[in-house]
Parts: sequence; structure tokens; C-alpha cells
Amino acid sequence: MEAVLPAAFGSNRRLERIWTQADWVRIEAPLQPMYEALVGHPACPLLVQPKALLLQQWYRLSDH
Repeated sequence: MEAVLPAAFGSNRRLERIWTQADWVRIEAPLQPMYEALVGHPACPLLVQPKALLLQQWYRLSDH
């Protein structure tokens, strides 16, 4: 028997609203030259780290 989850399960409307308020393309543009590497393993998407840092500050999370 498959579990049925509520429609809002796994979503965060507050974060979705915040992400739509910022112009992420404008934020990404100046970071791009610092991010590109010609060798090594492919990196995660560029905006993952800045968004993670924002979440860390907003939700008072720590990474020791």
C-alpha cells in the first residue's frame, strides 16, 4: 500500500517566495569568473553555496 502525502509535504512556501524575490542571474554574473575551473571534478551549481549561506544565516544554523 502506497502512502499518500499531503500536497504541501516537502515544500516550503516561505523559501519559494524568497527565491522569487532575488534576481539570481544578477547575483550569479559576478561570481561566475571566480567559479570556473578548467581541471578537476565538475562542481555543483554555482548558486548552491550562496543560497546555503543565506539559509544558514536566516535559520541560525551552524556548521562547525
